[in-house]
Amino acid sequence: MIDDPLAITALYASGAAALSLAMAKFSPSIGRRLRHLFSGFAPLAGLYGGVIARDDVIRLDFGDILFSAFLVLTGVAASVALTGNRSRGKRELTSGQA
Repeated sequence: MIDDPLAITALYASGAAALSLAMAKFSPSIGRRLRHLFSGFAPLAGLYGGVIARDDVIRLDFGDILFSAFLVLTGVAASVALTGNRSRGKRELTSGQA
């Protein structure tokens, strides 16, 4: 089912990062953990929606399910790496800032 895993992983991570940034900007009331969870899982629905639209019947093997779990973890990691501790517009001061 998965044609090009490297390209799908790159697109998935960038989509998750974009979703996380959009949620942080336009919906600041959503907490960090929920935002990371949404941005990790939402691109998976788009990926499988595209696969289902292309074929009438799909079959997920164990490798596809394992790859899906890897994609979700990649999406959550991209969201955490991009937005990190920024929650509700707050900035944390580092030791170099006054």
